[in-house]
Amino acid sequence: MAVFVLVHGSYGSGWSWGRVAARLRAAGHDVSAPTLTGLGERAHLASAELGLGTHIADVVGVLEYDDLHEVVLVGWSYGGMVVAGAADRVPERLAHVVHLDAYCPRDGQSAADQQPPAYRAAHEERLRAGVWLAPVPTGAGLTRFVEAGWLSATEAQAITARYRPNPIKPLLEPLRLTNPAAVAVPRTYVYCRQNTGDAAQAAALRARPDWGYRELDAPHLAPFTHPSEVAALLEAIA
Repeated sequence: MAVFVLVHGSYGSGWSWGRVAARLRAAGHDVSAPTLTGLGERAHLASAELGLGTHIADVVGVLEYDDLHEVVLVGWSYGGMVVAGAADRVPERLAHVVHLDAYCPRDGQSAADQQPPAYRAAHEERLRAGVWLAPVPTGAGLTRFVEAGWLSATEAQAITARYRPNPIKPLLEPLRLTNPAAVAVPRTYVYCRQNTGDAAQAAALRARPDWGYRELDAPHLAPFTHPSEVAALLEAIA
């Protein structure tokens, strides 16, 4: 059986992985889904100085203090920044790194560097105004998933109720990758085909021989909308 550590995205928490984690555990796998500092049930720890390094340390701490080895480390969305940093810190503990519709940063890149310029501009404007938290997405953003039958109205409400404003600094902070040993860790990018905003990144990674590549016929919120498919794919990669 595999050992999975699942890292959530912006605004989310370990709870975001609940449906996927339940399926993996039912299949006999060891699963951890930590909540990053300043989010979810740890939102009270948010601060203007909280950066990407803290989130990387959160995950490295789970790997080290739970003495986990041969880990399949999965990052979804912003979680891709975190797992890339963790892999650079402790590659010897990892069997595979999976970027689920996630950022795939190069050395020196931030999350904002992988978004259109308006993304950085909006966050920098907030910081100039003294606002260091990015507001949560509105519940209206989940309407199409309810209409498609992928979520019930109750499930959509539960998701938005658990979102928390995201510290801005980690989204703008560049990631430094300095450990040559980390290059040897196998990596797979999973493209959710209904997230057309990531099509260019998907095409680039699909062409790289040093990355594995998979696709899901799902939107970006696949852990919520397609948990069985996500779990099955993670099992196949592991």
